[in-house]
Amino acid sequence: MDAKINRTNPATKAPRIRGAFYLLLSLAACAIPFALQQRNTLANTTHVPATSSESRAGTSPLAMPKFPTGGVLWDQYDNPATEPPINIGSQGFEPAFDALDDQAADDFVLPDPGPGFGVFVTAVRVMGEYSDGGGPASSFNVYFYSNGADNLPGNLIATFLNLAYTGTPPDFTINLPYPPSLINGGTYWVSVQARQDFNPSGQWFWHNRTVQSNADAAWENPGDGYGTGCVTWNRKNVCMPDQVSPDQVFQILGFEEGNPPSPTPTATAPCTVTSTSCGVTVFTPPTDFIIDLSEQVDRVTVQASDLTVNGTPADSATVLSGSFRITFHLNTSPAVPGVNTIHIPAGAFSCGPVVDFNCTFRFISRATATPRPRPTPARRP
Repeated sequence: MDAKINRTNPATKAPRIRGAFYLLLSLAACAIPFALQQRNTLANTTHVPATSSESRAGTSPLAMPKFPTGGVLWDQYDNPATEPPINIGSQGFEPAFDALDDQAADDFVLPDPGPGFGVFVTAVRVMGEYSDGGGPASSFNVYFYSNGADNLPGNLIATFLNLAYTGTPPDFTINLPYPPSLINGGTYWVSVQARQDFNPSGQWFWHNRTVQSNADAAWENPGDGYGTGCVTWNRKNVCMPDQVSPDQVFQILGFEEGNPPSPTPTATAPCTVTSTSCGVTVFTPPTDFIIDLSEQVDRVTVQASDLTVNGTPADSATVLSGSFRITFHLNTSPAVPGVNTIHIPAGAFSCGPVVDFNCTFRFISRATATPRPRPTPARRP
């Protein structure tokens, strides 16, 4: 489904922004219209103030908002892109647009705190924009990764789903419920993904940064809905050659401490499993098994082998319906005549955590089914 590109008239936008600048800076300033870029479907544009720390002819830099509490552990909140594309999509859509779910990520370095001390990340601050008329995001997902092969996101370290946030475009702060396990310092990756339905809220985009720190930013679209082929992490300019700005605008917030406060443990609701494949009688050997979950699953933790039928693991797994459903597929059905068992072990994937699941279904081969005798019609006297 294509979304029409709507371009805001800069002639009507600039005077409003200049009036604010006169009050704050007592200098003449102007707003630079930024054209939002997005691939193929769901393309929109919007305008944000130029907040680059580098002054340009005819433009006065706008001071960045100050974070009121906590310390900045890593700072890339500068040099925002002013030439299109100024940003890149990083959004989890509603189930109808699952194939368009995408994530951007950028790396950062935490200092070595020294013996007896740790580094504790408490929040992430990002610059981002909505499409014209879009927003607000319902929440944000934040993912932390180790630094992997080819300096791309590696192993997933921590996942925080559906987090509340503060701020409005272009400045968003997402507080974490507890610090992730990044206490040893070193290079890590963070991915910030808006949780926002396209209907009716449009899109959210993470603002690009023109100066590179460490490795180039990365991007992925696991469902390949944009047709880039980047179903796993790759450099964003490899996925979309017009993405020439190397990094994203963000800050990592937190503190260093020798005896960190222990997070208050909260009860985690168990993730229960149901399936329409259970408790039924079938006459054709099934190869697809649909699993419905009570909690949203972290799709990167799902493996085909998480489900077995009579001890035979599935060959593939597809996460659907906003991460509340998984379809497991076996290339060849292992069903045998009689009772068959479907099994998912406890902790197989991350959804809160998943509990052990067993159920059965009955397969009756048509070749071996006993035909019912037809009643002999009664004769008339």
